[in-house]
Amino acid sequence: MKLIKSLYKKYIEAKSACNKEISTNDIVNNLTNIQQLNDNNVVFCQADHFAFLIRTIKTDWRRYTIEEACSGISDLPYISCSIINQNNISHFENGSAIILAYDIVPEHIAHIFPADSFSYKIMFENDKAVSKLPSQWLPYKDFTKLNNSLKTYNEVICKTNLTNQPFKPNAIICINKLNRISIQLAKVFNLKLILIKPCKETINNSGDVTGDFLFVEKLSKKLDEIGIPKYVEEMLNYMNFL
Repeated sequence: MKLIKSLYKKYIEAKSACNKEISTNDIVNNLTNIQQLNDNNVVFCQADHFAFLIRTIKTDWRRYTIEEACSGISDLPYISCSIINQNNISHFENGSAIILAYDIVPEHIAHIFPADSFSYKIMFENDKAVSKLPSQWLPYKDFTKLNNSLKTYNEVICKTNLTNQPFKPNAIICINKLNRISIQLAKVFNLKLILIKPCKETINNSGDVTGDFLFVEKLSKKLDEIGIPKYVEEMLNYMNFL
């Protein structure tokens, strides 16, 4: 019993430390090396090193209005996000989506995984149900190192319904160039519009995991080597093949 309590205490400590490091409640508001481009609340991130917690909305998305998307999706208890940094932005570079950046607190984070954690149906009752894959409560540097070695995007599942901490974006991210829709939305909702660009450290990451089964098999082998088995099985289950 003492061993179980000791392990549980270490688990809670690791989770708390991970969530504190990944929480980005100061990053957007305190970016270094910022140049004000114009009077439309547009800033350019000149720093080689940055990190944002983001989620994307495809421009042809019709399930929710942009107003709902920018204020927080109130009828979903959890939402899927990703951490992007200077190494891992190529998955989001195609320009077909609006990229919203969020300020979050540790309590928002329910689950974190260095690849897609197959949380498509996230109308869940509690944190344990959001994914069958185990959360990787690692320090930020270790987590991003693992994520970059896998060469894919990561998934951070956040709670949206904390009454004292609304889950709302405070910036829109553009990669490489500004786009018309993002500029318009930033003005309408008074959000920062932040332009970031790839650098020499940027990794050419894969596309959507679920669209490339051969990549999933390769990824699964790498995850199995570090003690995270059954990745292919979870993908097939996610796609309703099991």
